[in-house]
Amino acid sequence: MKEIITLIQSRKLECTIAFIIILMAIGAGIFANEMLEVGRNWVVRFYLAFTFVSLLLFSIYIGLDRIFSSKKQSEET
Repeated sequence: MKEIITLIQSRKLECTIAFIIILMAIGAGIFANEMLEVGRNWVVRFYLAFTFVSLLLFSIYIGLDRIFSSKKQSEET
């Protein structure tokens, strides 16, 4: 547990962004639950929207992280 806390403290920006992405995905799940009539079960609608949005946002975040980390490495050398 201490390892997780020290990791979060050392990477505050990344953890904050990940938390915001998760909150946005939860919001999209709630929105899809109210707006879409894909299935009869609200859990299925929420899960589908949550999964899609979280995968989309995390892939965007990973792409941006790779771009900025490569720029930092090129500036250091």
